[in-house]
Amino acid sequence: MKTKFYTIDVKFYKRLLSKASQALLSLVIFNCAFAPSVAYSQVSTFSPVKNNTTIANKEELKKKELSLQTLKQSTNVIWFEENKGQFPDKNIRYGFRTSFGIVGVFDNKLRLVARQSEKVKTTGYQVVDITFPGSLNNWNIETGNKSTVKGSYNTAEGNITPSIFTEITLKEVYPGTDLRLYSGDNGALEFDWLLNKAANYSKIKMKFNGQDALKTDKKGNLFIDLQNDDMKIMIPETYQVINGIKRLLPAKMNLCADKKTVCYDIAGNIDLQQPLVIDPVMSWSTYMHNNTKTFDEYLYTVAANVNDEIYACGLTNQTMSSTYLSNVPPGFSGTYTSALNSDSKPQTSILYRLNPSGTEITAWTYTGLTTNVPVAMGIFPNNNVLVLYQTDTIQIFSADLMTRYYSDVIDAATVAANVYTYQSLAIVDNNTFYLGGTAETRFPSSVIPVNAPDTSMGSREAVILRIGNAMTAPTAEWGTYVGGSTRERFTAIALTPNKSKLAFAVYAEASGTGYPALVNAVDDTIAGNELLVGVFSLPTPTSFDVFSYLGG
Repeated sequence: MKTKFYTIDVKFYKRLLSKASQALLSLVIFNCAFAPSVAYSQVSTFSPVKNNTTIANKEELKKKELSLQTLKQSTNVIWFEENKGQFPDKNIRYGFRTSFGIVGVFDNKLRLVARQSEKVKTTGYQVVDITFPGSLNNWNIETGNKSTVKGSYNTAEGNITPSIFTEITLKEVYPGTDLRLYSGDNGALEFDWLLNKAANYSKIKMKFNGQDALKTDKKGNLFIDLQNDDMKIMIPETYQVINGIKRLLPAKMNLCADKKTVCYDIAGNIDLQQPLVIDPVMSWSTYMHNNTKTFDEYLYTVAANVNDEIYACGLTNQTMSSTYLSNVPPGFSGTYTSALNSDSKPQTSILYRLNPSGTEITAWTYTGLTTNVPVAMGIFPNNNVLVLYQTDTIQIFSADLMTRYYSDVIDAATVAANVYTYQSLAIVDNNTFYLGGTAETRFPSSVIPVNAPDTSMGSREAVILRIGNAMTAPTAEWGTYVGGSTRERFTAIALTPNKSKLAFAVYAEASGTGYPALVNAVDDTIAGNELLVGVFSLPTPTSFDVFSYLGG
């Protein structure tokens, strides 16, 4: 099926959202929560017990009612509007706006109208229809509480005042299985599959039409490939609550043979007669736009701390609006000082922190640099933020971005004078980190010793440096070259989880000569442009544990 890519004039409906919420792409689906600690008060999704109900049915209804008492409450951030003519498609029963775009609820499908952007500018909307093969295809829709939000539309036919609800439930999508849509934490859209019996989970199938592709990874996460802004659905946990005890079950999503339909695979000791919780989460993405048509900002590097807060650093061409930044005061600097880049356009570096859901900027600062491009960022164990720039400079900020502890090159005479560019970093502890880059001229032996794994300097050589005294005056303590006679373009580095080894990948131009001896190589032939990959032990290696070509 050819992808439907709609231009920006798709007409659905409009409502006000917070600026931070507009910037978020966040969707959570199939969150069938039966956890006993959370109360559910929005809607009773099962019919009450009638006098002629059999004993067996009464017992089943009792299980259902107990399960309903444990579902999460809607946060009333998303407004579910009944269609009274405000939506152009009369087949839409209910519609609502989310941070990623718009969703329409029909009698037999859901329609996602996903906003697409390029260089932080909206370029159109991509439509993805979700149907449910084998379903009853004509569900009833029950509403939750009426929202406190009121609104109306002025149309050619007159004023429309639709009913707005906190949530809706699609009854009997499959026999004994309902689908509940509501607003979760931080305004995320959540889908709850409410299964009366776990035996019914194998009937649930979701067919996607309109995306570029669907993919799954080894963990069973689903990727919805769109033209620009993709979506990812993850399953953090699947479980049953039996006799008040939560039992976790391994689960994943699989693609069916047509590569458009998704089903579930659940393992473990599952009780097929009890309710089941399938809890996937669609991850978010966001963009910065400053609410102006002339705004231009390029994001170059991100990092997350242990609290799942996200730091982002890039370049902007104009002063950031305090309103767009939710009136969060600046940290180290709120003064916009720009310089002209190679295209004669103004730019300066900005660093900001997002909350874990991406809905709010919680701290920000101009870094004080202008045309130097940030290329990598890392978080120290003490939560200080390390920013690496392409040309020589590093900066270290406090976690709240109020304090800039360091902003300078490293060892001007022995390091900065010889470095061409930096590309990557890896943090060991609060005192030590490694940098990956390229060198234009030879380092002194005090930096790259004579017993380093590679001591040969080519025309432009890949280099890896160990930096100490991070919290006082960062200094190069050790280093090695990686490469041969030809030019190397970039050096990517990463530590193993126990931080006992460092892995690297270097891009080399042309074949060249003078490379280190191969060690445990996976590819022993170099031809044209090639990757050089390897591993060495820390902290002061004299040889490579692995050195190999990788390419063709």
